[in-house]
Amino acid sequence: MLNGNDKTKLSTVYFDQLAKILKRVHTGSVKYEAEIKTQTIKSTTVYIYSTNRENTKAAVQRELKKTGMNLETGKGHQITNKSFSGSSFGGHEYNVQHDGDNFKHKIILRYKPLNIGKISSKTKTGQTERKENKGILFEKDLSSDLREFIKTNDVNSRNIKYKRFLSEYFKESNILDNGLSEIIDMGALNQKRPLVFSGGNVYVGGESTDIGKTVTDITLKDGKNKTHYLSLKFGNTVTFMNSGVTKIFPERDFRKGSFDSADAKTLLKLFGVNEKKFISVFLQAEKTGKMPKTGDSDTKDVENVTGKVNLAKLHTFLKTAVGHGYWLIHLDNAGSVHYYNMTQSKMTAGTRPTSVTVLYPRETAPAKRIDVLIDTPMFELKMNIRNKQAGVFPSHIMLDYKIK
Repeated sequence: MLNGNDKTKLSTVYFDQLAKILKRVHTGSVKYEAEIKTQTIKSTTVYIYSTNRENTKAAVQRELKKTGMNLETGKGHQITNKSFSGSSFGGHEYNVQHDGDNFKHKIILRYKPLNIGKISSKTKTGQTERKENKGILFEKDLSSDLREFIKTNDVNSRNIKYKRFLSEYFKESNILDNGLSEIIDMGALNQKRPLVFSGGNVYVGGESTDIGKTVTDITLKDGKNKTHYLSLKFGNTVTFMNSGVTKIFPERDFRKGSFDSADAKTLLKLFGVNEKKFISVFLQAEKTGKMPKTGDSDTKDVENVTGKVNLAKLHTFLKTAVGHGYWLIHLDNAGSVHYYNMTQSKMTAGTRPTSVTVLYPRETAPAKRIDVLIDTPMFELKMNIRNKQAGVFPSHIMLDYKIK
């Protein structure tokens, strides 16, 4: 059976199993990604994105049906086909059981096309191209480097791309004291961290700040089975969280002019955002329709709210967003790798807020978002609540960051 410590989520044993299957079935140049789309106490839906979803679907089914894959019975999982409304491409469904539960937990796998790399299309101006997903490549390159090191025991091997980083990381982490024994690629399985409201506080994913198992992209184990979690980031714009807020900020409440939800009021109060101004921003954006480019300070009304917010509660929120128990590995656009051992003490000191500033789009330059700048000893943070989809009203909250 699967042992889980949170009844609303699957055990990490399942995540490890699925991550290994995805790694095994995607060979050569076939790229993939996956995410936990929804979770309830009785079901989990996983979206698997692949450049060849037909082959991926068939290969994943074969792996899941192998003897020993089902931890409860020692046999293969019983797989059934699953159809989805509005789609002609089906998925899979099967059941597992957590230790102590008297019911089955349903696992639903839905396969989606992954479009990465260079693509071209006809436009009025000729051809356009989409850049390759360098974040995925970074994960694959670093995983390849680690496997090359295990094979050669030489950090300067000509097949290792990030020689300097590996040399420094091995020295600072001391992982080689007991030998590097196992590499588990987890980055393809993005585990969601929704907002949690409890006792007047707001948390990202829950009250625990020990989040290594959740945010890991590559998990390493040494000869004594000690685990090291690596969370990989790429580019100038990186984020600690990306959570849905559609249910917290429903469109009907914008029409009414106030929010019924206590969670909506708590979240806005946490960042010092005025409810009336917040509603006005999105109604004005809807009224105007076409959005200008945002970000310039002269298109924003700037309000310093440091003295108005509860800094202790904001610190609690930030600690769960950033967390500890992992190594934060960041590849910048210039190709340099920066790394930080996110210990509990570093997290606590580095996330303490010192100033909070709200940026409201002006009526003359409307935008379907609001931004809150938060300064801490370690980070320049930008929290934004905005619509990431085709609509106007908020769909997500994100916490972007730059390390000082």
